[in-house]
Amino acid sequence: MPNRFVQIAVEGNVGSGKTTFLRYFESLSPNVEVFPEPIDQWNNVKGFRLFTSKIRLVERSIYSNRYVFTEVNRRNGVLTDGDCEILNEYYEWSCQLPIFKLDLIVYLRSTPEVCVKRIRRRQRTGEDTMSIEFLREVHRLHEEWLLGKYSEYCPAPVVIFDTSGSLDNVTSTYFKRKDEILCTVLV
Repeated sequence: MPNRFVQIAVEGNVGSGKTTFLRYFESLSPNVEVFPEPIDQWNNVKGFRLFTSKIRLVERSIYSNRYVFTEVNRRNGVLTDGDCEILNEYYEWSCQLPIFKLDLIVYLRSTPEVCVKRIRRRQRTGEDTMSIEFLREVHRLHEEWLLGKYSEYCPAPVVIFDTSGSLDNVTSTYFKRKDEILCTVLV
């Protein structure tokens, strides 16, 4: 496949450090291109394709949308069975598109208790009403999807970073393990 790139999804709970991770790796190499949520707005802007780098780091993926966020919203009654059926059809269709192929998933694993502290500290709009119960459920669903009973639906190998520590400790870990990300090769 000509002009193929490595695509890596950065997954984790709200407040697990995805933005910090993306900024860190973006600063390391001109061959790294970062796409924070929402991904769809970055794909094509006025006819110009913006995906041009060798390594693409994307914040979240259609897979976490399906196995984590659709599921948590179904369980919480936000989505009906009909809503979930429509979203699942879209997911199944999207999985066939090459742009959604993942070569690696980076799972930023942090406790819900640490995540809620970070969320309160940064005070982002829309996050102020997130409960610890919601974050626990999102954490549990990430664990099930990436490491547990639903891991068969995981589309790529998973690299885990513990991001429960201080920013200095987490950044030090990123530095020590950066080659696991930057040296990802196409299979």
